[in-house]
Amino acid sequence: MAKMKNKNFDRTVVTVLGIAAYCFLILQGIFTQVYTWIPDAAFSIVLTFFCLWQWKNLKLTVPIFFLILFALFLHDAGILGFYSTSPLFLPWDQVTHFIGLFAVGVFFFNFFEDKLQKGKSFHNLFLLFIILLASLGVGSLIENVEFAGYTFLGKGEGVLYFGEGDGILEPIDTDMMNFAGGGWHNAMRDLISNLLGALAGIVVMLIHRHIILKK
Repeated sequence: MAKMKNKNFDRTVVTVLGIAAYCFLILQGIFTQVYTWIPDAAFSIVLTFFCLWQWKNLKLTVPIFFLILFALFLHDAGILGFYSTSPLFLPWDQVTHFIGLFAVGVFFFNFFEDKLQKGKSFHNLFLLFIILLASLGVGSLIENVEFAGYTFLGKGEGVLYFGEGDGILEPIDTDMMNFAGGGWHNAMRDLISNLLGALAGIVVMLIHRHIILKK
């Protein structure tokens, strides 16, 4: 009973911190008049409550819940200008894609973990491949959303617009950008970051399962 109360308390703390962080970024967008990031942060809040609502069905744990919220926060933090000037030695776009798909890979592994069977190598390897494909599918869906946003909404910031996080740092003719491969190069960098992140998440969960839990 005490353990359950501690888990509920931890989940509440993570939720409050996550919502507070997203609200801070929304206020930042209002104060700086960068409104295109607000839908991203608002979506993060909606997804947070969806996770709480479907907690058992999604087989969530507090660490995975925190990881999902943290990945969303890193993307939404683009409102602070990180996509144009990354605070790290890597481009912020690559960081958010790697961490985001790391979280997705961890989530899907945890969701399908009970399907793994001892002594059935082919079954387990095929299941891990399916988990990887499911994770990459989420990343591919994000790329489709970005392309749809660029097609119908044009240039700007946030996931629905084409801007600094998509390989464009200054106004440029769209035809020239496509000719130079800017959009294509960015999409492939994103997909590679997605692949590395998803693989890292699956490997970490395998280590957790076989070494720490000794299953």
